[in-house]
Amino acid sequence: MFLIAEDVDCAEISLSEALETLMNDEMAVESATLEKQIALAKTHRLFALFEDSELAKLKSELGDEYVPWGDPDGDQQADLDFFDLFVAQRHEELRIEVERAKLHPKFPLFESTVMADMKAEQGDKCLEFGDPKADPQKDLEAFEIFVNCCESEEAEEANEVPKTNEKDNEEEEDGADNDDKDKVNGEPETQLGSEIATETPGEVHYTPSHDYPAPPSDKHPDINRILESSAEARIMIKTAIDRIGQKAFSDRIRSLPNHLSFADMFSGAGTFGKVVDVVIRVLKKQFPEEMSHKEASHEFLCEIEKAKQHFLMQTSSDSTCCIFTDATKIFDDDRRECARHGGACDSCFDRPSMPLWTFNGGFSCKSLSKLNIHFQTMLTAMADENEDSSSFVTFKAVKTFLDKISVDFFTLENVDMESAGEDDASNLNMIIKALESSGPHGYHVQVYKLCTLDYGLPQRRVRLFFVGLQKSTQEASAFRNIEMWLNAFKLKTQPPEA
Repeated sequence: MFLIAEDVDCAEISLSEALETLMNDEMAVESATLEKQIALAKTHRLFALFEDSELAKLKSELGDEYVPWGDPDGDQQADLDFFDLFVAQRHEELRIEVERAKLHPKFPLFESTVMADMKAEQGDKCLEFGDPKADPQKDLEAFEIFVNCCESEEAEEANEVPKTNEKDNEEEEDGADNDDKDKVNGEPETQLGSEIATETPGEVHYTPSHDYPAPPSDKHPDINRILESSAEARIMIKTAIDRIGQKAFSDRIRSLPNHLSFADMFSGAGTFGKVVDVVIRVLKKQFPEEMSHKEASHEFLCEIEKAKQHFLMQTSSDSTCCIFTDATKIFDDDRRECARHGGACDSCFDRPSMPLWTFNGGFSCKSLSKLNIHFQTMLTAMADENEDSSSFVTFKAVKTFLDKISVDFFTLENVDMESAGEDDASNLNMIIKALESSGPHGYHVQVYKLCTLDYGLPQRRVRLFFVGLQKSTQEASAFRNIEMWLNAFKLKTQPPEA
């Protein structure tokens, strides 16, 4: 109180007025500080990108209700926090892109030429490639230009043909054309979608029922490049080792089963299988002794859309695994269909790799999504066993699979549906109970609500992930490890939820 008396004439005003005056002064100082931070943020090199992406999207969504970023009439502190989050997220994305660039086959040449020249010119002032103190985006752009130049030069060299051979080449091409004409005259041309003839007995061929060209014998080159680019997997494994130590991590690898068999339903582009494949490749390279007796096999995929089936035919990491066309018919011998092998294929069920190490899926969200105009009428679709609900029908397919095939652990994904609360008949409660009772031994089940933004993806997408651990092989306490890893890989700007 004496401090207040020194600054304010208490003889003239009351104590409450003095306090109010002091608080107003403090708010004025805070407001001035925020104004300076706002002005400084607008000079940041990433602010233009922030303005063109995040703020433009907000303006489009809110329309007339949009308050310009940093406006004194808005929440300036929230605006600054939003920008800080964007910057942290962009830095994380650039860090991963830099790590991926360093694994490119052209990077050693780039390092020994362009970077070496820069170091010779700038000396100690020259920063390392991708150093966050500089501008990693410019480094990546310079490397991309370098790669394009190299590829252009290589293409020009490959296309150079000596003039003395041009006539001979033309004669050879004419001869080849004549040979081809003879062959065509003797054999009917094969149409797209028809069966490809073969003289090798017993050989299995792809016979699509739609008008897509048959897949090539080798996997798509772009997918091979993606699989070889394992920067994210290496970063993930390094984070894990830093967290629990090299010995503990090696012991966990040794504890894995020797046969790492896995399968997925509602496969889409087959991302789950590709991720597992990349991680196992990196583990085999970094821990050759621990992984020496461990083999992975993708037992089957399941996708109903024909275009995606065709894509999976070309790109799945295992070129022999079944690609079923309908999750609800997998165990129906009369109606099951395999896009790869044709007919009611049962090759995966005859293999000794069943039961599975892990299983992944994501049943339909149509009846569970809050964006569905009939959402309120589907709040108990699971309890009602509503056959008109695609979510119930596809979840029943997942439940049937888990009842028939033993799985060490599984992960399922779906939208953020209504909280279970005390309503035992809610969709969420019914799904959890059904999963817990699946199979002869049952599963420990935990549901995690995750946002993609927290893990470095440039989108705000909240999803529920159902994780099940078979009770006969694992304890429920293992969920603590999962929660530890979820927090470990969360962006550092995002505090873990209580």
